[in-house]
Amino acid sequence: MAAFSPSQFRASFLGPLAGLMLLALAGCNNSDLTPDTFDTVATGLNGGVGRAFHGAVTLPGSADVLLVGGQDGNGLPLMGTFFAERYRWGGRLFTVEPDFDFSFGRVNPRAASVGSDVVVAGGQVTGVIPGAATAPEYLAPVTPAEDGEWVGPPANITLPGGARGAALVRDGISLYLIGGVNQGTGLSNEIRAYEGGGVFGAAIATLSTAREGHTATRLADGTILVVGGWGAAGIPMRSAEICDLPALGCAPVSMPLLPRAGHTATASADGTKVLILGGFKAVGVLAASGEAAEVYDLGAGLFRPVTSGAVAFPRVYHSATLLDNGDILAVGGVVDNAGAVSGGAQVFTPGTEALRDTSGSLALARFGHSATVLIDGTVLVAGGLSGALAPVIDAERYVPLGL
Repeated sequence: MAAFSPSQFRASFLGPLAGLMLLALAGCNNSDLTPDTFDTVATGLNGGVGRAFHGAVTLPGSADVLLVGGQDGNGLPLMGTFFAERYRWGGRLFTVEPDFDFSFGRVNPRAASVGSDVVVAGGQVTGVIPGAATAPEYLAPVTPAEDGEWVGPPANITLPGGARGAALVRDGISLYLIGGVNQGTGLSNEIRAYEGGGVFGAAIATLSTAREGHTATRLADGTILVVGGWGAAGIPMRSAEICDLPALGCAPVSMPLLPRAGHTATASADGTKVLILGGFKAVGVLAASGEAAEVYDLGAGLFRPVTSGAVAFPRVYHSATLLDNGDILAVGGVVDNAGAVSGGAQVFTPGTEALRDTSGSLALARFGHSATVLIDGTVLVAGGLSGALAPVIDAERYVPLGL
């Protein structure tokens, strides 16, 4: 199965006008920004309340980004009119999405789009400390109206139990919900496929090991790499597996470096390598400098540490985003066991497997934020916390080299 670059994917996903939009936008709106640095582009997220540990997804048929769920600076789940907001590409501002007015919240949800649907899966009904699970949710954006707004209200998906800590991954035109915690029954090893129209079907396969807080990443050959997470004993897992869906199921693969939970796993543009970055190696203990990054190499079928370029320092609650130029941008996060928060960023180049520091840093250090590639190739870094009870209410934009 062929892999798409991010810009090719957006062009095919946004429709026939997207190619023209990309050509028109790629060279504009960046002249006021220095490449490889960050600049504040919007303030007042969520009416000044802020948003952290939320989901972010580019809206189908649009250049806008939807931020959904999460918590405020006090650790309380965002509900009602605070539940969702939209970053409007044309106006460079955030506006509330009142159609997504929910009486319950979800912290740490997973968000993805497939076709014209946006799915927000799982999450917690309390702050970053795990609480009761909630079922995945279908936000039901049918074909947008001429003004680009939603058609039809959101609706709930019905799933047995919940899906806290599940992974949500696209595989071509399919969307899978993998693992997590089912309410009342504990860790799940089930894999379910999204069938459209707000329906996740019955389990189509099972993981070799049940887990939550893991990552799931699509590879070039169409298989899915599942890495780490929290196990039944509540500790980070030194465990990975390859899933061939929907028919063949999952099989373990050796993960020799260290256990991981709360990490990120980001595939290269061609899907042949995955950068595994940061996370906890034990309860409350971050992966140390020099061991914080490793690569899964599909061709070799193994993991190896990243040893070239800058040292990968500890990170958790950071973001890692594939750029249009093929690099992977890691931003912010908590960077030591005492809870220090970083405003720094690093870039990983899959071809050389080398890390480097970016030329500029964030204006405000943050963790629990989102980082989404916009239609012009820049990256929207939105929300998060700069410390305990300290929401970041602005968004910054990163301009990659060569853009």
